[in-house]
Amino acid sequence: MSVRKNRIRGFYAEMYDLLYSNNISKTILNTYPDALDAVKSEGSYAIVELPYSIRSIDISDYDVKNTFARFTFFAQDKTYLGSRMPNVRELERMIDSFLDLLPFRGDGFELMYPRSAIPPKKADTHYHYCIINVPIVFI
Repeated sequence: MSVRKNRIRGFYAEMYDLLYSNNISKTILNTYPDALDAVKSEGSYAIVELPYSIRSIDISDYDVKNTFARFTFFAQDKTYLGSRMPNVRELERMIDSFLDLLPFRGDGFELMYPRSAIPPKKADTHYHYCIINVPIVFI
């Protein structure tokens, strides 16, 4: 059995290039940042994650397995009359731009069109976010 190497690293590299080159976000992370100093100047950012445990993935050339990749889009809040309001326009811009790219075939994987999205939720640091769980098939 032949094991395909660098499958996860390749996925992250391709997602960075895809989101960056399509102007969805200039800041793409693989995990939540400890501090938001780096992203505050941008006003928005995206986090691309694979699940912590991928039980249904087989990294050989002989099987095709699927799981979900999580894409979380953050937009810095707007202020209205002293209240924090989600920047829905920026969130929708990022999400719509991303969804326009799906389905996407990468090197060793395919991203399918998601069936649902989690609407904007309040983050602790003057941001709102929206999560999209995208089916991913490793081939």
